[in-house]
Amino acid sequence: MNQKISLEKMNKNQKTYIVFLYKKAIHFTNIRNHKKAIQLYNKILKIDPNDFESLVNKATLLSELGKFQDAIKYYNMAEKINSYDFDVLYNKATTLYDAGIYFDAILYFNKALRVKPQSIESLCNKANALTALGKHGKSISTYDEALKISPYDLEILNNKGIVYAGLKNHKKAIRCFDKALKIKQDDVDTLCNKGNSLLELEKYEEASDCFKKALKINPTDLDAAMRLGVALNETNNPNDALSFFDRVLKKDPKNTDVIINKGISYHILGRYQKALEYFDKALKYDNHDANAFYCKARSLAMQKNDKEALDALKSAFDEYEKHHEHEHAHDDKEEIFKDRVRKDESFLRLSSDIEFQQLVK
Repeated sequence: MNQKISLEKMNKNQKTYIVFLYKKAIHFTNIRNHKKAIQLYNKILKIDPNDFESLVNKATLLSELGKFQDAIKYYNMAEKINSYDFDVLYNKATTLYDAGIYFDAILYFNKALRVKPQSIESLCNKANALTALGKHGKSISTYDEALKISPYDLEILNNKGIVYAGLKNHKKAIRCFDKALKIKQDDVDTLCNKGNSLLELEKYEEASDCFKKALKINPTDLDAAMRLGVALNETNNPNDALSFFDRVLKKDPKNTDVIINKGISYHILGRYQKALEYFDKALKYDNHDANAFYCKARSLAMQKNDKEALDALKSAFDEYEKHHEHEHAHDDKEEIFKDRVRKDESFLRLSSDIEFQQLVK
């Protein structure tokens, strides 16, 4: 925050009082007492409604408190006084972004960039807003602009890779993560991002290596532990996977994704009743989880509980339909899900069942 004091022509006592109030406001800002700081800026603005720094600082504090619309109002007032102030333009843009008003946020990041064309922060946040609007091509090209200015920036390389990963272009995503790892080989976030893309490409051994390296650097990284467990299940190491799922559940006992994956470990081990306990536990926490119903159907099918398996599979399809019905590529995703069920060896015995065939036709 820019903390210069703007004094209009006023009597000496008023000037002294404003300086006093301003210093106190900065003090309360520094100790994170934003409400008290705002009260002090209000006192300044009663004396001088056009005190530029007080308007900007009050807006920034309101934004940090999540009062985005109020913050924008004060940024607007400051902008009327100085429409070329970078801090006003940039902070207003980030507030618009935080409020989910992405189109306007981009307009203001562009205004900020006209004042400071080399602003990495403006470029990166503009790219984030473009991603939020689904303009992935423009987002990537904006990250590329930022990389021309700062080619060794880990955050930019990771963000660009995450956009590619979101587009399911995991090969390009991994290239970005590899560039980042050449700069800093022990960066946990980059290792996990690369591991996630490798999981999607079904390169489970390589994914395991990434998550193991991440956990060696930071043993408390729960997401890395969970992802490593998933990779270990896929490489038929369910006993090892269980130890990592337990590590996560010790800290986050209601994490349904981990509970389901722990059930999958028991399914791989052929302990179907134990697996069902975990799938039911996940459904207790979230009775609309399509994956939990699907996994439950698999274990029931392996126990030859055909009616219960089909009921669980119906529930999986129903919940999948509810979750994805408004998505753009719904038909394609539904066909992928049906194909996954058709190819699942757990349902091999049910493949001739008419009810099963109707579900996956």
